[in-house]
Amino acid sequence: MRTLLILLLAPLLAACNRSVATAPTMAYGEAAELRPGERVLLPDGRTEFFFLEVVRDSRCPTGTSCVRAGEAVVRLRAGSREQELELPAREATAMSLTPGAPDRATLSLNPYPQAGAGAIPENDYRLTLLVTK
Repeated sequence: MRTLLILLLAPLLAACNRSVATAPTMAYGEAAELRPGERVLLPDGRTEFFFLEVVRDSRCPTGTSCVRAGEAVVRLRAGSREQELELPAREATAMSLTPGAPDRATLSLNPYPQAGAGAIPENDYRLTLLVTK
């Protein structure tokens, strides 16, 4: 009976082990482009950066006139710190990824909304992350 249980559980345990993939490591000064749900290991070799989702995109579409430029709000996690971050229209946003660390990150979101094109599908978004010291 014990052998049968081990034979039944072995494939499940092996499948679980394969699903834990190591995030690619980025280098200082090199940009990483992430889709929602993707992650990367920061240059410090310890901190994982997750681009979780685009919460909202109210950036004024190209080819239109708007009262305000708008912004995109993304949800991300750097290490154990999860946050929503507002990205102003047509600007990259700088932030510190880990409190007290000398590194800085610059974030930008593409594609930019176009007049008449409709909503951007979630999986079409790309968050560009550039980490510098």
